Amino acid sequence: MKLRALVFILALAAFGYGFLLQPGQAPYSPYSDFLAGSLPRAAILYESLHSGRGLPFWRGDELSGAAALTNPLSAYTCPLSILFWLLPPLKAFGPTLWLVFLAAGVIAYFCGRALGVGTWAALFMAAAAMFNFKLIIVASVGWLPVFSGAVTLPRRFVAAGRAIEWPGIRGTLWLGLAGALALHSGHLQIFYYSTLFLTVFAGMRLAD
Repeated sequence: MKLRALVFILALAAFGYGFLLQPGQAPYSPYSDFLAGSLPRAAILYESLHSGRGLPFWRGDELSGAAALTNPLSAYTCPLSILFWLLPPLKAFGPTLWLVFLAAGVIAYFCGRALGVGTWAALFMAAAAMFNFKLIIVASVGWLPVFSGAVTLPRRFVAAGRAIEWPGIRGTLWLGLAGALALHSGHLQIFYYSTLFLTVFAGMRLAD
């Protein structure tokens, strides 16, 4: 049933956002933050990797220079940004948005199952996550770090709840992996505030 659920989510992504996989269909405008922010960062990454210099640690193309790899907004190590390693930025942008929408559905589905809801309810959660109007707005204006950060956030909450309910190595490992994914998503503000919330949540649960 799990495989069929994932196929259903994949079909939803293909039906709702398949146009993003077509060349030249990425939803950005001359006023998009993608052009102002993510595109230059992705261009530096692609140029550095494909010229044999490896991951870029420094950017000399703006002001007097700025951090590249260690800039959280670069999100070079985010798994959802892998296409920027392989394709020129303008070609990778649309498929990356599609991949993140797909990830939103998959993560929401598994979060639902972890919370104990049925398959159809979990699939409804997946569809709601994929077609969330706020995510669509964020994608349209090109806020890639915010986009990836918002998608990975639910996994942290579920992992934290599980770690508290079933303390041990397994729960701690899943919590660490969820935190690492969120940390690498590229938007530390989301990570910071969710950590504060989870700290309070964990303190209240442990005090019961």
